[in-house]
Amino acid sequence: MINFDTDPDTRMKENILHGLGSDDTIYRFVTVDRFFEMIHCKKLVLVRPNKWEDPFEDFLSRTEFINKKGERTGFALTRDFFGNCWTLREECDGIWKNYASLTGGVRIQTIVKKLLEVIYDKNNASSKMSSFIGKVEYKEEGDIKQFLKDDDFINWLTDTKGKNIAKTLLFKRDEFTYEQEVRLLFSAEHNKFEKQDIIEFAIEPLNLIDSVLFAPKMSSHLYEIYKEQLIKEGFDKTKILKSQLYTPYKIEIQSDAL
Repeated sequence: MINFDTDPDTRMKENILHGLGSDDTIYRFVTVDRFFEMIHCKKLVLVRPNKWEDPFEDFLSRTEFINKKGERTGFALTRDFFGNCWTLREECDGIWKNYASLTGGVRIQTIVKKLLEVIYDKNNASSKMSSFIGKVEYKEEGDIKQFLKDDDFINWLTDTKGKNIAKTLLFKRDEFTYEQEVRLLFSAEHNKFEKQDIIEFAIEPLNLIDSVLFAPKMSSHLYEIYKEQLIKEGFDKTKILKSQLYTPYKIEIQSDAL
């Protein structure tokens, strides 16, 4: 049972899953257009997991189960969830290419508790069962399938706190380990959002975003234009940078041999 007598901050912290820390720094990589849309609209968009590309990312809703009688069934337990993907990695070539762009991408930085506070209503005790954030755990494909066959799997899903359902959205195949992904997850009322593929939450960009990093191969001219726009929006100019991922080293060596 959920103890609603505990203070809201304690309840919220318990919804940070898989060993993630409330003060851990996390990053999100997006295109420039998507970034400025978020800034100007002051909205954070979460999408349905069944819109994610990898079918194993929402394996519970995509898996067909066959009982001992040969009857086929499926679970729609994650149908009410919406998600938003972040990472613990500061940057890497693969993440820039896959989630943003080497020439037109942006990396935003925040911390876990500030992101969770976007969707977690501390004045509503039911947030304990609807709002989560956690690290993705990477498993071999065979281990995921075995997990679904486990005798305790059904009992595991009947957790009344809703936490285990959220955890099924925190598994991914080993091939994607390099992403070190973190997911923000919100379970909405089905009858209210059943026809929507996205859900939006109001944000204050200056409070949520701790720094902005533009793509490593973006032109210096564009970078300066975007930086000036963000300064006008109120961002700290010292927190607006351009990635040095491909910048050659400059090392001073004092030696008579050179």
